[in-house]
Amino acid sequence: MINTGTVKMAVVSNFDSRLRKLLKDLNVLNLFDAVIISSEVGYEKPDPRIFQAALDQVNVEANKALHIGDDEKADKHGANALGIDCWLWGVDVKSFCEIKIRILDSN
Repeated sequence: MINTGTVKMAVVSNFDSRLRKLLKDLNVLNLFDAVIISSEVGYEKPDPRIFQAALDQVNVEANKALHIGDDEKADKHGANALGIDCWLWGVDVKSFCEIKIRILDSN
């Protein structure tokens, strides 16, 4: 998610609480400003409330946020319903380098 020149990152997942341990075991949990898991917040993608929970936790407005996902219905339609832009992995973007370049070029 993007906020006035600062990039904040959050995980928004339709997984369960095991995801936190998985991210920790992979030594990447500390890379994220927030982790929003459907089983913890009570709704799952494409419900806009899960995306709103992420926005609230990272303190970013929907029109300043970007969601990267891999499912058109759950990710793109869910994020777009709240006014969040969404790029689909493998369709709109194909590498982390491409994401970085596109985000930095948009600021």
